[in-house]
Amino acid sequence: MFAVFEKKYGGIRTFTEERPLDQLIILILASGSTQEKAVEALAALRAEFVDWNEVRVTALHDVERVIACLGSKAVEGKASLIRDALATIYARFNRVDLDSLLEKGDKQITRRRDRLFAYFAERTPSLPPLMMCFLNGGKSQIQVTSSVGRALTRCGVFKKGTTPSKIRGQLEEAFSPEEQLLFVNGIYEVAEGLCHRSAPGCRSCPMKSTCKAAPEEIAKQKKVEDAIRAKARKDARRLAQKIAKEAKAVAERAAKERRKEEARLLAEQKKKDAIKKKAEAKKKAEAKKKAEAKKKADAKKKDTAKKKAAAKKKVAPKKSDAKKKTAPKKKAASKKNVTKKKAATKKKATPKKKAVAKKKTAPKKKTATKKKAVKKKVAAKKKPAKAKAAPKKKAAAKKKVARKKRK
Repeated sequence: MFAVFEKKYGGIRTFTEERPLDQLIILILASGSTQEKAVEALAALRAEFVDWNEVRVTALHDVERVIACLGSKAVEGKASLIRDALATIYARFNRVDLDSLLEKGDKQITRRRDRLFAYFAERTPSLPPLMMCFLNGGKSQIQVTSSVGRALTRCGVFKKGTTPSKIRGQLEEAFSPEEQLLFVNGIYEVAEGLCHRSAPGCRSCPMKSTCKAAPEEIAKQKKVEDAIRAKARKDARRLAQKIAKEAKAVAERAAKERRKEEARLLAEQKKKDAIKKKAEAKKKAEAKKKAEAKKKADAKKKDTAKKKAAAKKKVAPKKSDAKKKTAPKKKAASKKNVTKKKAATKKKATPKKKAVAKKKTAPKKKTATKKKAVKKKVAAKKKPAKAKAAPKKKAAAKKKVARKKRK
């Protein structure tokens, strides 16, 4: 059994140091390694640092570099544990040594030691019993706690109900002092770290091949794990169904809202179409009304135009009569134009000729002016005839326009 423990957890076979603190550091270094490598690492620490107080305040990577001779796997976490142990010792004893633990009979020191060992037990369960063996003068005295008794009973080494004193006596008889130290180191790691009262870690235990309770516990744990996995699968299915149901409900609500929105939009569109249709119908009716009104107005205009034309026909004189009346007027106008042209040619004559002409034409002018006066009187008398002819001309012009429109 101790061979299995040495392979898995390492440890020491003998106490090599005189001072308690040095032996504590050896025990920490030998955990998971061999005693030879632990002694080598302790020598390296002593050579590198002045004292343990310097180790306490040194950076972790420097401590790890010094104890690298233990191997990469064994070094992991040990530098931190050593520094924490030194810091705790300094805080509890106000100095970095444990020499006061060798004094016996002092209750205060005993109380401090118990508190310190309880702190170490939380981190490395095998440290307190091994240190107790060292403080008892190097004599190996196996302390059998309830957890150790439970682990040994489960393994089938002892029957159920065997007292701790009987277990300790039989173990001390069965193992040599060197083997006892290895056994204490291993059994405390198993009892405190793995072999719990409920749900023991049998799969990780180095004694599972020889332990009688291990197969049953492993099967039980497997059953529990299967039940947990089945429950997890069931919960996952239930959750998936719940999510699917919720998603379906959400989709249905969304579809319902979409249909509702579509119906609303359709109703709005129908309403708009109805309004548009109504407006178009109204517009058509108005246009029809306007067209009818325009048609009536045009018809009315035509009727009035016909009436006017008929009335003009009754009043308007014949064209031949109008021509006869206007002929003497045209002749008089042409005569006036001839006299004007003659007067213009006379003005172009030379001044001498003008003077001669004036003398010659003086009596003629007098007669001409007299003639003009007479003509004016005649024209004044003829004016009423012109006034009478004006409305006749207008009627004739209107008739022409009416004929053109008809054509």
